[in-house]
Amino acid sequence: MSVTCMKNKHIFFTIGAVLFFVYAFVGCKQSYSPALADKVDFNYDIRPILVQKCYLCHGPDASSRKGNLRLDTYEGATALTKNGEKAIDPIHSEKSLLLYRINHKDPEILMPTPESKLKLTEREIALLKKWIEQGAEWKPYWAFIAPHETEEVKKYSGNPIDYFIEKKLKENDIDPQEQADKNALIRRVSYLLTGLPPTPEAIQKYIADDSKEGYTKIVDHYLQSPQYGERWATKTVEFSLPRNSNRRGSTDSILGASMSISSVMPVSSVINGGSCVPGFTKVLNVPNTSPPQTLTAPISVIALPVFGDAPDVSKSRTTKVV
Repeated sequence: MSVTCMKNKHIFFTIGAVLFFVYAFVGCKQSYSPALADKVDFNYDIRPILVQKCYLCHGPDASSRKGNLRLDTYEGATALTKNGEKAIDPIHSEKSLLLYRINHKDPEILMPTPESKLKLTEREIALLKKWIEQGAEWKPYWAFIAPHETEEVKKYSGNPIDYFIEKKLKENDIDPQEQADKNALIRRVSYLLTGLPPTPEAIQKYIADDSKEGYTKIVDHYLQSPQYGERWATKTVEFSLPRNSNRRGSTDSILGASMSISSVMPVSSVINGGSCVPGFTKVLNVPNTSPPQTLTAPISVIALPVFGDAPDVSKSRTTKVV
């Protein structure tokens, strides 16, 4: 084989490799755009668009509002302008100024303005258009809407959560995976709730249980285990207690007082919403007081595991919570 042929093959191989990586990179950069729902929901689909792309100039802050237009209320969004038009004209998307402005090519008319560095995607524009054509139904913030079970969910034979998952999978033309076997399920539950693998006895017991409540039983088993309390109480305590890793060895200051824990309680003890539990001490040493003073307060945690003996606080002024 001639040297020229070898060089040509090498060049073709290099070009092919470069094209492959370019294609792979471009493919990874493409964002996945799910299909539009049959019924566009204001809280789920529309409110996030308005908050992220429109509220800066047309939101609740009167000091930054422009054009005397509010898009954070239904009354403001559907009010007549000086020209007798509406930013959002329910059912009539072709008459809605909002769609006219966000689709315009002229940078002087386009909204959001190019200076804002905000831009609506094609999917967001399609959602707004479909929502307006469906009547532009406005809803209060989702946290203020009482949940209710629809007839479709009531008729569903499986877990209600699975109903919503299957619905979204169908909307996006995604096939669900097969249900995991019992070995995989118990491992997932055990690691999630306790951080530990399941024991061979627990695995055999779960596999032998053919009842419909088998999975519920194994979840309840781990929820009632001491390991569950230890795992999740540790996470709660991390947020409940101050950090005392100051380089100089002193505790961090909280509202002019430093906190120290003088004892701990066993895992089996449970604290209900900040109530005081015997055997648990939380002391606030108030600085710059003469004589030195201490304050006490309950701690709001679910359970506090034993990490060892309580520190020696015999030389400090402490008050025990009982």
